[in-house]
Amino acid sequence: MTIEDYLNLITWQYQNSVNYIQMVALSVMAGCQVQFLMQQMQSVLFNLQTPPVGDQLDIIGEWVGISRQIATPLQGIFFSWDDTFADGWDSGSWQPPGNPTQIVELPDSAYFNLILAKIAANMWDGSTQQFYQILDQAFPGYQILLVDYQDMSYSLGIIGYPVDALTLSIFTGGYIPVRPEGVQVVSYFTNTESEPVFGWDSTSGVFAGWDTGYWVTTYAAS
Repeated sequence: MTIEDYLNLITWQYQNSVNYIQMVALSVMAGCQVQFLMQQMQSVLFNLQTPPVGDQLDIIGEWVGISRQIATPLQGIFFSWDDTFADGWDSGSWQPPGNPTQIVELPDSAYFNLILAKIAANMWDGSTQQFYQILDQAFPGYQILLVDYQDMSYSLGIIGYPVDALTLSIFTGGYIPVRPEGVQVVSYFTNTESEPVFGWDSTSGVFAGWDTGYWVTTYAAS
């Protein structure tokens, strides 16, 4: 509320009392300024469209219920010469100063996507449609595939351009906070090439048949 909003609440008997109006205006001024400051902080410091970074992300993560800290340190994600597809060119993350061998907290970019997914998960209605929307928030630019085995279990795939090592670790580590109660994730899968993955009698930007489609790589769920 503004000072004018408060002054409009003064009853008609006192609307011509200049000293009284000035006293009311002075009394509410500090509170109005604090309200304005808080609104500015929310719109500038914690606006998800900006996006926020550093401590701003940590505060938002605390609000929505997800931490930057990793329960099990992520290993094998830093760039390595002529190693696997997951940590070679265009996949491995550059090793920060100090030459750590593992990650114990997520960098801003990955944590921001995880926060968006958590916000969507907090409002999940249990439908498959929103399930895909939540994972799209966490892994923008990828195609998410759900294989339902109709026995209270499913496999989850992330398809598109080759998945970098950090994204793969988050995806297969079960950090995305969305899973129906009592339903088990049995495995994860992803492609290792920029080409479509193999699919029976299917041709699209994601799937292709014999001599064109590539096999996926499967990871057991922990």
